[in-house]
Order: sequence, then C-alpha cells, then structure tokens
Amino acid sequence: MVDKLMTKYNGLLHAYTTVDANRSGKINRKEFEKMLETLNLHNMRREVMDYIFELMDVDGSGGISYKEFARVLTSPDVFSMKAVHRKMTARAPPPRPPDPKKAEQDRRRAASVGLTVQEYLDYYNLKDMPSRKTHEIY
Repeated sequence: MVDKLMTKYNGLLHAYTTVDANRSGKINRKEFEKMLETLNLHNMRREVMDYIFELMDVDGSGGISYKEFARVLTSPDVFSMKAVHRKMTARAPPPRPPDPKKAEQDRRRAASVGLTVQEYLDYYNLKDMPSRKTHEIY
C-alpha cells in the first residue's frame, strides 16, 4: 500500500514540476495553457480554460500550487469541488460598523413599501448586482 501511495504521489510531483517550467512553485496561466496543449486540449473554449484554472486556483493567487494541483488530480469527484472553491474565494471582508443615517434611511424606505429591513436590503442588493451570463461548459 505504501508503494502504491509513493508511486501515485511521485507521479503527481513529477507532473507538477514538469508543468511548472519556470520553477516558481506556482503554475501560471501560460504554463497551464502549455499543459493543455501538451494534452491536446488546447482547442477548448477560453471560458472553459478559465473555469478550470479558477477551479484549481483555490486561493485566487493567480497560480496553481502543488497542493491545489494534487487536490484536483486526486479528487474522486471534481464536479463537487465547485462549492468548495466558491466557499473559499467568496469570503467577504470584515463588516464595517453600521452607519446610523443609512440604517434609518433603509428602515424608512422598507416601511414605506411594506417590507422588513432585511427584505428591502435583499431586494435592492440583488437588483443592483450586474447580471451574469452563464456559460455552458460542454
């Protein structure tokens, strides 16, 4: 069993160091695209390449570390990783102290349209968000 694990992880390390051509410790987008070209996957759409790169780059650093690389290649279900990726990259900055004037304004506006303050804020936060296009991966 130990031999199987050593073989598996030595293979991963070899693959990673081969792709990380500049030996920076991170696979950048150029190296990632070269890897896809080597695997004859370079004809995929840009959106798909970006999606895969961002899925692998969990910390959002702009490069894929060995840990991130191994995480994807050893996962039994890559598609379930999407939620983990979003959870790690969607961390909000620490909340600012509430502005009393803004809070009172929101309370009055919510009351004027018959909503709770939370319903009012949820509605207007969604309304102000830019619409996102969804891209089909396949």
